Amino acid sequence: ALLRGVGVYESLMFALAAAVSAIPEGLILVVTLALVVGVRLMAKRNAIIRRLQAVETLGSATVICTDKTGTLTRNEMTVRTIYLNGELIDVTGEGYTPVGEFLRSGEAINPKEHVHLQLFLKTMALCSNAHLCEEPDGRCRIMGDPTEGALVVAAAKAGINKEREEEEAPRIEEIPFDPRRACMTTIHRLPDGKIAIYTKGAPERVLELCSEIYVNGSTSQMTYEARASILEASRELALRGYRVLGGAYKILDSPDYRMPIDACGENLVFLGLAGIQDPPRKEAAEAVGKCKQAGIRVIMITGDHKETAKVIAKEVGIADMDDQALEGKDLDGVSDEELEKIVGSVNVFARVEPRHKLRIVRALKKQGHIVAMTGDGVNDAPALKEADIGVAMGITGTQIAKETSDMVLADDNFATIVAAVEEGRTVFDNMRKTVTYLVTTSIAEIIFLFSCLVIGLPLPFLPLQILWINMVTDGICDKTLAVDPRDRDVLKEPPRPPEEGIIIRGVVYRILFLSLIMAFGTLLIYYCSARSLEPLTFIYGY
Repeated sequence: ALLRGVGVYESLMFALAAAVSAIPEGLILVVTLALVVGVRLMAKRNAIIRRLQAVETLGSATVICTDKTGTLTRNEMTVRTIYLNGELIDVTGEGYTPVGEFLRSGEAINPKEHVHLQLFLKTMALCSNAHLCEEPDGRCRIMGDPTEGALVVAAAKAGINKEREEEEAPRIEEIPFDPRRACMTTIHRLPDGKIAIYTKGAPERVLELCSEIYVNGSTSQMTYEARASILEASRELALRGYRVLGGAYKILDSPDYRMPIDACGENLVFLGLAGIQDPPRKEAAEAVGKCKQAGIRVIMITGDHKETAKVIAKEVGIADMDDQALEGKDLDGVSDEELEKIVGSVNVFARVEPRHKLRIVRALKKQGHIVAMTGDGVNDAPALKEADIGVAMGITGTQIAKETSDMVLADDNFATIVAAVEEGRTVFDNMRKTVTYLVTTSIAEIIFLFSCLVIGLPLPFLPLQILWINMVTDGICDKTLAVDPRDRDVLKEPPRPPEEGIIIRGVVYRILFLSLIMAFGTLLIYYCSARSLEPLTFIYGY
């Protein structure tokens, strides 16, 4: 400006005006607003965001590792069948109402007269922490774990009141469920002073603790054939999609028993199996289908039986029955390099412990995936922290899992994760629209100002006027773009590469094209106006 004979004051004003034009003042505010609006929309869809950056990361997710129980399924457990020494007894009834029949070969039996059935249900109920409660309106609900609740309800259908049984045989010790042990044990003092040990858990783990089996009112030695028959029955129940639990007990004559934790579950008497139905959520299959359309892979990681996991995976569309499924023990002897190859093709992992979850997440991340991992237990915290997006359960999740996570599902529903991904992609699209708008207008202002200087036109705006223009245009329009609703189905597009920024090559071309049109269009109008005889006042807007 000085070289063209413009005064120092005018040159300083031009430089200040150019500086004001070059800075998109509302950029930081608008990007933050877009993220905050995304958080609010996700909260409406039951996804509670704990870390703001997770909103953007969700839009880049390429793999979702999800639990089965309560996330893909309803978590409304009902005991449907009971296996006792080669005999299947079906159980009728719905929900948590303790009303139903016990059917053997289609014919009703009196459960109170079936000693074996009574002992099995009593064992399963006492080795549980859930309680059956009746609401003032007469409806029944469960306080505690739904799986244990189903066992308590089944016992109630057979006339066994858990609270009354606990008064007669109070609990004196408990070994809570542990993923490594895969079972739970409680110790009770019976009215005659003897000690009763009740255990329930994964059938194969319970069987390992049993040296005897209950047959026809008495105990006999556990044989290889009996063990194989029980495992086959467990597999058949799992193939029906049931969650299968085994039950065992032992009576000790010594009233001065002191529980050695490592030995309390040895030499038990095996009682039977309970097949628990937990149907898939109606919206789960649709949500998995949306993930496939969006280029997102869904992996089921569960602690249930492999066959049960495969059945549910088939029903919701994660895998077919012929697809490979692995158990946690299959991963123990596998190196990290081999695991990277495995996770590339296996979509169902069963009998998995938290340490296996952590290894799976790390293997997926090494392949370049953006991983979302669900979890609810204390031991799931490392995997949640390692994942790009840790997702905790809001209903069944522990406080530690929630504190470690990036997002909490208020309804424990897999479909909510997909909804959050959809909102995350929408937020990123709005951020890109906003940045494109602000950068385009800023560049257009700079081109216009320098063009005026080059061709010798007077400075069109003072710095204060440019601030006014930016406030009226950028201050309103960019905010509307930040809250713009979806204008297309974002779940039909592949995930955005994590290294891809907001301004990509296509956006740069668009910014340059629009900036030139805006700048030279405004310059043409200003040039013609400056050459006219009548003074005019112009408002620079776009």
